[in-house]
Amino acid sequence: MWVSNRPAILLVDGDPDSRSLYSELLWFAGFDVVALADGSLAVEAAVTTQAAAVVSDIRVGTTIDGVECIRRLRADARTAAIPVIVLTATVTDFIRASAKRAGCDTFLSKPCDPATLALAVRRLMGERNPRPRRADAAGSLATEPGGAA
Repeated sequence: MWVSNRPAILLVDGDPDSRSLYSELLWFAGFDVVALADGSLAVEAAVTTQAAAVVSDIRVGTTIDGVECIRRLRADARTAAIPVIVLTATVTDFIRASAKRAGCDTFLSKPCDPATLALAVRRLMGERNPRPRRADAAGSLATEPGGAA
């Protein structure tokens, strides 16, 4: 079982450089990241990590592609409601339509600005950007005016 106070994002990307880059970007945006190279492992990983969202490329290993990965996530009752973002350099009308039919919620093209990706994840998770926290004179944390502690 995944234990963390940060939302877990399942990142599925067959390219090791992209996997590393986007894992780090998502981590710095406030998420824990579980990164996989192969989409065939995504459903079980989404369950065991209690993923708050899935970010998947179209090219995700040798056994299945990203579209099939999304289909499997949507077909399993344990993962059907998890938001799915496709993040890919494979940007054609056919691929976009295939991903949407399979059940992806958002389609982003690589390279993707880190803030755009983080915002898309937060929107799909129903989160709003938290206000920055600051330490008061006593050293305890408080939020900026208008935010909740």
